[in-house]
Amino acid sequence: MIQAVLRRLELFAGLSDQEREALSSLLSRRVRRIGPRHDIVIEGQPARNVIFLLSGWACRYKHLHDGRRQTMAYLLPGDACDLAVFGLPVLDHSLATIGSARIAEVPARQMQDLLDRHPRLARGFAWARVVAEAIGREWLVNLGQRSAAEKLAHLLCELSLRATSVGLCVDGRCPLPLTQIDLASTTGMSIVHVNRTLQDLRGRGLVSIEGRQLRILAPARLRDMAQFDDTYLHLGRPRRRPGLESASGPARQATAAAF
Repeated sequence: MIQAVLRRLELFAGLSDQEREALSSLLSRRVRRIGPRHDIVIEGQPARNVIFLLSGWACRYKHLHDGRRQTMAYLLPGDACDLAVFGLPVLDHSLATIGSARIAEVPARQMQDLLDRHPRLARGFAWARVVAEAIGREWLVNLGQRSAAEKLAHLLCELSLRATSVGLCVDGRCPLPLTQIDLASTTGMSIVHVNRTLQDLRGRGLVSIEGRQLRILAPARLRDMAQFDDTYLHLGRPRRRPGLESASGPARQATAAAF
């Protein structure tokens, strides 16, 4: 399961065996299984740990007092759920599982010590955080500017590509454990509107969603509908930068300070 984190991180940074072993050792110390639709952490709790998703899906969300809920991010295996906890006294959002999941919890101080000792790990996590922020910006465009069909098309393109990048897709099929309620809380649409829009995408021969599996039938057409440009996911970024691997002193401190 820890391989998911390593595979995700190596999209952004080439790691040595020593770095892989150091991170694996830290992640393996405190692993726990959480059932479906359970909170991992709740808004207002102290920010003590960095949480890594080893298997399953999770989401970041906020609740309003009247029960309405806005989903702000989906976390896939290999994702770090709270890279920014180092400076937070309490969490300003909640994290919950979608289905059953396994997580690794790393105390913030231990995580900081690891990054101080291994600047390439710090660089990889810094880029992972850049991607998370870029995804958030695309979701803002979804909420504010895209039509219903464009919203769902863009989200499905993104989730499919992210799942593929960590080895979750087989024979063109990717897991999609989301309900129409989840999609509504993500896109700001009503459940009825989500249902109608999904039916429209199916009717056009663009996607197939069966048994919680997504298959994109016409990738080019779906991307064109969504105006989907995957640059913001930075999946093709070179993994090495001359000089950084041997950084020490101020350079190393600057890398760790990205958190």
